[in-house]
Amino acid sequence: MILEKAQTLSLVQFENSEFYDKLVRVRREASTRPLALVMKSLGLIQNLIMLTSFGVLLVHFSPWALVLLVVGALPVFFAEAHFSGDAFRLFTRRAPESRQQTYIETLLSHEAYIKEVKLFGFAPLLLQRYRDTFARLYAEDRRLTLRRDGWGFVLGLLGTTAFYLAYAG
Repeated sequence: MILEKAQTLSLVQFENSEFYDKLVRVRREASTRPLALVMKSLGLIQNLIMLTSFGVLLVHFSPWALVLLVVGALPVFFAEAHFSGDAFRLFTRRAPESRQQTYIETLLSHEAYIKEVKLFGFAPLLLQRYRDTFARLYAEDRRLTLRRDGWGFVLGLLGTTAFYLAYAG
């Protein structure tokens, strides 16, 4: 949407330093990665606090229940480690496509390049190439996320079952 909006702006707006700074900030801040990092970090801290609290309580209740719960949680941990490795390999493999996408983004929104892009009418072609790359990368992310979350759900049920077995015992 930001790139589409940039194509409707006049060249004078790109030469206005205050406006251009705002455009660059919007383009950078539109990414969801910082928010995802914060959310995952907070989730990790929350889970560590809960895990420690439950561990302390369970040691007083029954050390065997703690062992059962740890064994029940291991599959989820190993699955998460596996899918994190898959995500790292995916992002490493497609680094060239990500760089191309960033390059196209720069061409479509940077004041030094937008003049030629508009002058020669390349905006529709570049915007379509950007959309195609985005769709391909999004599809890969979606597949990985669905696999990761599907296995996480199934193995989470296993951990929950272990929890209730420990509670019943």
